[in-house]
Amino acid sequence: MTRGINDFLADFTTDTGVTTKDLQDMQEVISMLPKGYGEGGDWVNRVFEAYENGFSEGEEAAKSGAEERIKKMKEDLEVELAARETAFKEGEGEKLKLAFQESLVEIEDRLSKTVSEILVPFIEESARNRAVASLVQVLRRQLSETPEILINVSGPEHLFDLFNKKTGELSNTIKFSENSSTDLEVKVSDMTLSTGLTEWCEELRNTLGE
Repeated sequence: MTRGINDFLADFTTDTGVTTKDLQDMQEVISMLPKGYGEGGDWVNRVFEAYENGFSEGEEAAKSGAEERIKKMKEDLEVELAARETAFKEGEGEKLKLAFQESLVEIEDRLSKTVSEILVPFIEESARNRAVASLVQVLRRQLSETPEILINVSGPEHLFDLFNKKTGELSNTIKFSENSSTDLEVKVSDMTLSTGLTEWCEELRNTLGE
């Protein structure tokens, strides 16, 4: 069976369902596209490509913006932490300084007390020897012409023993009376002599902070 050529030709008179309004709308969309999209080629794919590119660029921009914000937050946090660390160190440094000063004061007090405990007995012993020696020397000068006169001595026994060892021949005319005083007192007629150790030792202890 032979078919005519008319069977293979399109019938442009047949209604395709595309109205004039549809053609106008499509033309309007095409006119909104960049130049060249309507000039041949697959412009539909180009529209989707442009959309995908725009979305990708927007995504990159959003990602970049987020990274910048995160970076800024990290920098701000580091600055804040550094400030807090500095403040903490300064606070701790001040506490350490005060603690160190208190320790120094405590050490000085303990050292002063230790020095006093060690030195005072030696100083007092040396002072007693010098005071008793000076007392005997003065007494000898006063009694050089009347060595037989009675000498009345009062005070602690340990000072009298020291005094008696130094008096020599004068010891025969000495009358001793023991008491709880820290001074040795010597009376010859109307003259009274003293070692003055009580006041001296008190002043020494006050000076050394006892």
